[in-house]
Amino acid sequence: VATGSEYMLGLAHSDVATVHGVSGNVSRALEHLQHSLRHTPESESGRYGALLNNLGNVYLKLNRIEEGLACFIRGREAFAKEGNALQVAITHSNEARALTELGEYDRAIAVQSEAMELFDAGGFGSYASASHFKLAETHHRAGNRVSAERHYLRAIELACEPGNGTYRDDAHAAYGAFLLDQGRSAEAVEHYAKAVELTKGRSANANYASHLEDLIAAQEAAGQVGPALASLKELVATRDAMESDEASRGQATAIAELEQSLEREVEIVRVTARALVEANKRLAEQSKELVELAATDHLTGLRNRRHLTQKLKRALRGMRQEDRQFSVIFMDVDMFKEINDTFGHEMGDLVLQAVASVLTTTVRAGDTVARWGGEEFAVLLAGAGRDDARDIAAKLVSNVGRFDWSQLAAGLSVTISAGVISSDECPAATPDDIMRVADKLLYEAKVSGRNRVVHARTAGTG
Repeated sequence: VATGSEYMLGLAHSDVATVHGVSGNVSRALEHLQHSLRHTPESESGRYGALLNNLGNVYLKLNRIEEGLACFIRGREAFAKEGNALQVAITHSNEARALTELGEYDRAIAVQSEAMELFDAGGFGSYASASHFKLAETHHRAGNRVSAERHYLRAIELACEPGNGTYRDDAHAAYGAFLLDQGRSAEAVEHYAKAVELTKGRSANANYASHLEDLIAAQEAAGQVGPALASLKELVATRDAMESDEASRGQATAIAELEQSLEREVEIVRVTARALVEANKRLAEQSKELVELAATDHLTGLRNRRHLTQKLKRALRGMRQEDRQFSVIFMDVDMFKEINDTFGHEMGDLVLQAVASVLTTTVRAGDTVARWGGEEFAVLLAGAGRDDARDIAAKLVSNVGRFDWSQLAAGLSVTISAGVISSDECPAATPDDIMRVADKLLYEAKVSGRNRVVHARTAGTG
């Protein structure tokens, strides 16, 4: 059970995080949200879930996507325990946003569609509208322009219904961005202008200013010089007004921090040594769990791209400082789109999970297997030179091909292709350099027939 002091400290940190968030100080907001989470027990499901969701959004703004995704998943689980259907759907939608940023478009579309169904079922019209234009953005990034436009139009249609207008300006702005990208600048101007109209006079001038910037870009693209100049003058006036508010917001931040600091001093005195020990123990466990989640791919249970990149950096330091060799195997599932199209996306997920299992049971105990993204996997082989790496890669390709895929679906057959590079072939490389070369080798394995391995030393030799 949380002590009264912990509860108050958690609230104080949360309040100060809000002040920093409004002020645009994302880094300080992150710091206080993390503190608030440490002082909030999981038993308070609603508040714990809200903190995790907010923390996830901050991580996304800081481009720490995997950590944001981990927070959204944990937040959704907390809201599910509380039975809060709306917040479950919101965190589910945020998961899809994170997956989109990671380039996992098929998974993002599936998750966002689930969130949209939850919003529709609960009668949450505004959120259903927002979910439609987020789904549209994912389709757009995945190259599905027809589906994207259909969802943009549905988002605007829903937002125009009575009681659903909360995100109407965002829906118009999102569609405007799509139209501008398609070269339909005159249409984009209409929708950006609507977004500007809907936010003019609101207290949150940042949204109004952002829509004005987008409108100016569209007007310039459409050759509307006069209107663009008028919009620019309005933007300058808005920016000036926003800057004049900075001092008062800064004072509010300082006052909130002072109150929070005083609260901390008073409450810490009241906490017994035993309560502090128990709290620290629980916080350490929670922190460890969040770190583990941030390093783990949620679908396969493998390590994720960020974790493997960090390991690769350490391996490079070890090679240069202590002459410790390593190798990297970069793989992907052959014809994965056809598997999804023929057997469905749920079966595609099962295939990725089965491939992950084959990889982990094939490599050595000290090797790191990660899901790089989509149907791509990577293995970091510690202490392995060219010959060992080539043998292990061949074994991985063989074991995946020999796996009994019929136990998942009749007629299903799965193979992988792989590119292999060893540290002695790239002594001055960065992690990005290594993965870029590995990707080229994987591509050569694909074009030379798939279901095979191409090593840096053998690439291009036939």
